[in-house]
Amino acid sequence: MPLLTESIRSYWPESMWHDTTVLVAVSGGADSVALLHGILELASDKTRVIVAHFNHAVRGAESDGDMDFVRELAVAKGLPFVTDTREIEVASPKDDQDAGAPRLSEACLRELRHRFLKQSATKFGASWIATGHHADDCVETFLHHLLRGSGPAGLAAMAPTRRLTPSLQLVRPLLGVNRREIIDYLREHGLLFRNDSSNDTSNYTRNRIRNELLPWLRQYAHTEGLDRRLWNASQLIREEHMVIESLASAWLNNLDITNLDITSSVGSPDSIVVYEFDLHACMDTPWPVVREGFVRLWHDWGWPLREMSLSHWNRIRKLIDRAAASKHPQRLQLPGNIQVTIRRGRMRWQAPYHESK
Repeated sequence: MPLLTESIRSYWPESMWHDTTVLVAVSGGADSVALLHGILELASDKTRVIVAHFNHAVRGAESDGDMDFVRELAVAKGLPFVTDTREIEVASPKDDQDAGAPRLSEACLRELRHRFLKQSATKFGASWIATGHHADDCVETFLHHLLRGSGPAGLAAMAPTRRLTPSLQLVRPLLGVNRREIIDYLREHGLLFRNDSSNDTSNYTRNRIRNELLPWLRQYAHTEGLDRRLWNASQLIREEHMVIESLASAWLNNLDITNLDITSSVGSPDSIVVYEFDLHACMDTPWPVVREGFVRLWHDWGWPLREMSLSHWNRIRKLIDRAAASKHPQRLQLPGNIQVTIRRGRMRWQAPYHESK
């Protein structure tokens, strides 16, 4: 069996999806075309495979060509096809000739794509969204997050599966193969694919990592298999972080959180939500576990997690340490107008009320 289909079976056994509907994210590039072909090789019911393509509309006619290519691929294989196009601003006659739609960040484009995939999966009743992330993507993401100063959660390898909703999961079945092995698979099967010309530029950080940093590191290291070593490092970090996640889940299950009354009327501009629990729950548990627990609470409470930097988490840790050594009340202001107060052995979190999404 080809290495690519072995990877799919290893990370995503057929028993997990053989009787479900699968939405496959297909950009038209080598990774996603190989993924679609590999899934069809293993699928017991090919009629339950949906091809989804999001046109980012950042490369003009080339982007439209990608969309047409994927549509024709779906038609040729007799598969349902769903697509959408990002709305772009067209330069007005008053604008400069070089003006046009502003270049969106990688994060923004990714958010638009993910929203489309989730909406399409819901429309078709799919239980899975399959994407073509592979081993090289793991290495590039590892270096990207390392340069940003990320902690273990950011440096950990991509998880093969991730639950998006109670009835929908994201799966990355190609994490066991690299880009070269994917190209070999496509050539072996005579499969065509599209080349994204933007990958050859250095407009985005990930491109600079792929085209400039990694080649330099390989030359600097003077060793074979540098990419595999970086991949292994990210896998080890993920395994260790999974332990932290497990301990954090247990910590949260034992945490007795009191949800106090909301002041004013719910939904009004001055509504406040307040949570409170025993400070000793934080003092008697290793900080990495507590911090991971707080991250989970931020998610659950709908608070602005992206605005929380390492310095903010460290300030919370120091607040807890000061409270343990003093009987005086301790206070801290965090992004999103979140206020933390520790008094008489109780830790109180107060924030503007936001309706759960």
